[in-house]
Amino acid sequence: MNRKLKRLFVIGSVACCLSAVPALSYEHGGDTRATAARESHSNSLGSWGDSRKPAETRPANMGEIDNHAIDIYEKEMRHALSITDRPSQDAAVTSAREQLAQNIRKPLTAGTIEELDGLLDLGGLSPELGATAS
Repeated sequence: MNRKLKRLFVIGSVACCLSAVPALSYEHGGDTRATAARESHSNSLGSWGDSRKPAETRPANMGEIDNHAIDIYEKEMRHALSITDRPSQDAAVTSAREQLAQNIRKPLTAGTIEELDGLLDLGGLSPELGATAS
């Protein structure tokens, strides 16, 4: 019994050490061919590119905009709509949308702006004004 236990311990230790070797070699440069293959594979992911971006750089969707940020945006947009001078109104709209993007820490697409403006009944303004993402 003692002999079987020692054998099991040795096999487990070897397996554990061998499983850690690829991770260690990757962290310290290790095999350049393996590193190049990993980088080549990660660059060929194609449609996964956006999902691999940090959260701050992915455009916001409606579910990520909290009520407080929406309240501030609506107040600023109602003020912008009251401005009669078109260039000044466009500047105020752009400022309100850029402020919303800063408040939620994510860029806004024209589609998200259009959806939000529709929910708040803020029609008649170009969703392209102040869009911070494409």
